[in-house]
Amino acid sequence: MRTRHSLTAAVVALIAIVVGIVLSLLAGGGPNAHAEESGPAPSIVTPAPPPDPGTTAGGRHATKTGGRPSGAEAHGKTPSAVPTRTQKAATAPKPPRLGHAKVPAGATYGVSDDGRAFTAVYSSLESGTDIGRLSRTQSLTIPVTGDADDTTLTLALQGYVLTGDDTTATLTVTVNGAATTHTYHAGTDRSFTESVDVPLRGVRSCRISVRVEVDGADGYLNASSLDGQLE
Repeated sequence: MRTRHSLTAAVVALIAIVVGIVLSLLAGGGPNAHAEESGPAPSIVTPAPPPDPGTTAGGRHATKTGGRPSGAEAHGKTPSAVPTRTQKAATAPKPPRLGHAKVPAGATYGVSDDGRAFTAVYSSLESGTDIGRLSRTQSLTIPVTGDADDTTLTLALQGYVLTGDDTTATLTVTVNGAATTHTYHAGTDRSFTESVDVPLRGVRSCRISVRVEVDGADGYLNASSLDGQLE
């Protein structure tokens, strides 16, 4: 009796095991279920869309110009720097020079080699009661070249004056229209040197006129020489 019950229990256990195996196989898709499973599906990389033309420097330029290349870019050339004009070196100013002048009859004129000084000598620029004329004027014109700027021509006129009672003498030096007058009163008897400064800015020539004049019954005035120096 005990043996029958043991055999029945073993059969039931065996059946339970078989049923369990069958259920397990059914639930897992059979013995080849894992073998048929494939690996993970490969991922598909989608390319990024091109950037918006308006977001790049080239796109913004193309947008402003209508998408057309300009200048050297249209011909495939790299734009080069625009050449600048070279300035000419400033020329050094030329120093002023005095030129040769024509003088009236009876006078001489000489200019230094460097053109910065001259001397004119008069032999008949005189007036007086004893020589028959009370006034006389003589002129000369001296050319000026170069850049005078602030240069001054200093003139020194030498001569002699003699005036008696109730007589005066007048010496007038006129340069380019500007006159300088010296008056010698009665009782004068001496040599003299009178100076005149002439600005040369913008001047291309100096016309110098010297006039000697006596007013009275007993007088004499002459101009013997005129010297000029650039200062």
